[in-house]
Amino acid sequence: MFRHILTLLLITIACTQGASAQKTLSLNDAATPSILYSSGTIQRNNQIGGYYFLMQADRVDKTINAYVLHVLDENLNRVRKIKFNASVNISIQEAAASDSSIAFLFFYPMDNKYELRIYDNDGKQLQSYTRAYDSNKRRLHLQNMSLHNESEGNRTLFEVGDQGYMAVFVRWQSKGTCTYDINFYDAQKHKTSKFSPGVASKDFLRADFLAKTDSLLFLEVTNRRSSRFSSSIMAFNIYTRKKPSK
Repeated sequence: MFRHILTLLLITIACTQGASAQKTLSLNDAATPSILYSSGTIQRNNQIGGYYFLMQADRVDKTINAYVLHVLDENLNRVRKIKFNASVNISIQEAAASDSSIAFLFFYPMDNKYELRIYDNDGKQLQSYTRAYDSNKRRLHLQNMSLHNESEGNRTLFEVGDQGYMAVFVRWQSKGTCTYDINFYDAQKHKTSKFSPGVASKDFLRADFLAKTDSLLFLEVTNRRSSRFSSSIMAFNIYTRKKPSK
């Protein structure tokens, strides 16, 4: 339903915005033959800061498409138009933005991987990171996709101010245990780091983003161990990449 609403929104914008404006979608954009692959909101400071539309512009060969990624601000003005070639099996799971950059978490279901791309305000790609997952992770990812609600914000990708972006991923371990990784991506220094909690036998951990301040992240960590269920709030320092000392 949300995808259809955004499609109508794209057409409406193209028909109502002035054709002479340089940073708004024109009628020619909507008239160009294309296929909508993904659409959604861009989260900034835990609020909707814009919208994106991933369109297939052309077919390069059997495995590669040419795409155009339209980025709109909260006032429905187009602020970026990003062109690239990629796999025919691609979608955008989530997007987040800071004052100086924007990040997209791409999902490749047939290649068993995620890709995080970070762009500057001119649409130039700054960094790209990939993360593989196995078949179990794929099933859990698809389950999470079905539970994703745009009105509730992102579930995986978040901006953390001048520190770049963070992503919370599920990580399966041996004997059916499950934990999570918190991955940090520095948009300026081209560095990445990861926090992984210890996991005991039969633990099934999951972390969900709650809120953040200038220096702290707050996550709800749930544990479904056998038939028991527990939940706790964890604070995490954005700068040190560690839990604060008690």
